[in-house]
Amino acid sequence: FLFFSGGLDDIFGVPSASIIENARNAWDLVHPEDMERVVATSADSAARLTPWECEYRIQPPGGEKWVQGRSR
Repeated sequence: FLFFSGGLDDIFGVPSASIIENARNAWDLVHPEDMERVVATSADSAARLTPWECEYRIQPPGGEKWVQGRSR
């Protein structure tokens, strides 16, 4: 990941700098039941060079959250 919005620290519960340094820090928070869909939509977006959008759950410290992921 090259850039995250400033609110990501609060949403994911980890510093965005640590995610930029190692994307695994974000992927590890994706709910296991949603991981396949997140990976598939991300791969499709990258292969077609199109914007990515996916609603999924993350499991940051303190509980589960639904997020709407978007990327260009």
